[in-house]
Amino acid sequence: MKKLLILVLLLSASLAWAHGPTFTTDGDTKGPSSESGDNAIVRWDGTTGKLIQNSTATLDDSGNIVANAIKVGAGTVGSPGFKFNDGSGFFQPGDGQIGLVSFGTHRFTMTGSTLGSVSAIGGGFSRLTSTLTNPTLFPRIGDIDTGVGGLDPDTISLIAGSVEGVRVTKTGGNAVITFPDGYTRHRDILPGATTGNPTTAPSPVQIDTFVGLAFDADAEKSHFVFEVANDWDNVSDHTLVVHWIPEAGAALTDGQTVIWEAIYRSIGHGGEATDTGTAVTTTATYTQSGAGVNKESIDTSITIDFDNADQPLTAGDMVAIEFSRDMTGDTYGSDAAVVLWEIEHNATGMPEH
Repeated sequence: MKKLLILVLLLSASLAWAHGPTFTTDGDTKGPSSESGDNAIVRWDGTTGKLIQNSTATLDDSGNIVANAIKVGAGTVGSPGFKFNDGSGFFQPGDGQIGLVSFGTHRFTMTGSTLGSVSAIGGGFSRLTSTLTNPTLFPRIGDIDTGVGGLDPDTISLIAGSVEGVRVTKTGGNAVITFPDGYTRHRDILPGATTGNPTTAPSPVQIDTFVGLAFDADAEKSHFVFEVANDWDNVSDHTLVVHWIPEAGAALTDGQTVIWEAIYRSIGHGGEATDTGTAVTTTATYTQSGAGVNKESIDTSITIDFDNADQPLTAGDMVAIEFSRDMTGDTYGSDAAVVLWEIEHNATGMPEH
C-alpha cells in the first residue's frame, strides 16, 4: 500500500509539471504548458495576475533587449522618456515632435519638417524640397526663409527672405558666382583720365581740395572711353553720373538749369570701324530747387540706352563718349566744374576688370 501511494504522488507531480508550475496559495502564478523562447521576456496572460506567457521580446545575458518596438512616455526635459545614464535622451515636447536633451538641457527639436536648435538664433535644416527661393539649411531656425538652398545639381543659392541673392554653380572645372537680382556696379572716370582738343578742352580748376574741369562754353568738350563689362546683365541701360560743382561764389538760384550732353558710339574690339552707325546724343537737365549753396556738390545722371538701334551695347564693347555742356540751352551763366564721372550698370556676376 505504501508503495502504491508513493507511485500515485509521483504520477500527480509529473502531470502537474507538464502543464507548468501551479501553486495553491493566493497570488501564485502558472507558466506556459510548452517551452518558451530562449531569453524571452515574460509577460502576463490575461488580467488574473496568475498566468504568464511567452513573448517575442528577448533579454540576453549582456542586458541587450531585442523587441519589435519599444514605447515610452512623453517624458520631460528633466526626465526624458528615453534616457541615457548621464541624463541625456529624448522626450516629446509636443505632438509630432522629438526633443533632444543633452546633459539635462533641451538642445534640438525635430518636427515634421525641420530639425533645429531650441534657440531661435540657432541653426537648423529642413527636409522639404530645396529651391532657388526655399532654403533647407538655416543659420537661424527662427528665420526659415533665409539660408542656403539650390535647384540643380552643383548649384548653391544664398537666400534672404525668400529672395535668391547669390548663386554658385560649377562650370567646367570652375565655381562661378552670379547675382540673379543683380547689383549696381560703379566705375570712376577722373577728369585727368579724359582727353580733349587743346582748343576746345575745358580748363582745369581747383575748388578747395577738389580738382575738376570747368565747362563754361558750348564748344568745350571732353572725351573718354569705357568698356561694357562682362558682368553686365545685358538687359538694362547704363548710367553716366556727372558729379559737378558750381563756380565758387556763384551759387545757383531757384529755377536755374544746367544741361549736360553726351554723344557716344559703341564698337567691338577689333574689326569694327569707329564711325559705324549714327552717334547717339543724350542729355540730362539739372534744375535748381530753392536757393543753391555755394560750392555745393551736385549729381546729374545721363542714360546710355543699351538697345538703341543706332548704337546697341554688347558686353566687351568700347563706348567712346564726347561730353559737353549745352550753355545755349541752360540758364546758369557761370562755370560748372566736373570733378568725377561714374559709369553705373546692373551687374549679375563678379567683376572681371
